[in-house]
Amino acid sequence: MLLRLALTAVLTSVFAAVWAECPNGFVRHDSSCYKVFHIKGSWSEAKGYCNIFGAQLASIQSERESSFLSGLLGRDGLAAFNPGRFWLDATDLISEGDWVWAGNEEHVDSTMAHWAPGEPSDTNHAEHCLALDFTKGLMWTDEDCELKNNFICEFQ
Repeated sequence: MLLRLALTAVLTSVFAAVWAECPNGFVRHDSSCYKVFHIKGSWSEAKGYCNIFGAQLASIQSERESSFLSGLLGRDGLAAFNPGRFWLDATDLISEGDWVWAGNEEHVDSTMAHWAPGEPSDTNHAEHCLALDFTKGLMWTDEDCELKNNFICEFQ
């Protein structure tokens, strides 16, 4: 009987963690929750804003996650966003061309990268932050980190 109670308690806590609620306004997908912000900020401002929610800028780790985010953004359409770019969590600020997810310092999987043609371009040696660009079919671009873009936060 005691073993059954212990097992029930463990399973309950595991299921509670897996099915925990997302913060208000966030949408669940697999083990993460996402929110698209209709406000604009630099890359570092966007990171700080996500941190307020206990989240980080979104990092894309799978095709499934990429498809989900494309669908999430597509619901509102391009007209809802200007200029149509969304900060993600990757940067090459530390070493040019070496893209890492800032939240966990893991290298961006080159097989997962969805760079737009001609990207990353590092125009004027000033583009070091990753954006998802609606105007380029939701492909990735490197952008000047000081540009004001919308952003996507991910809560895990």
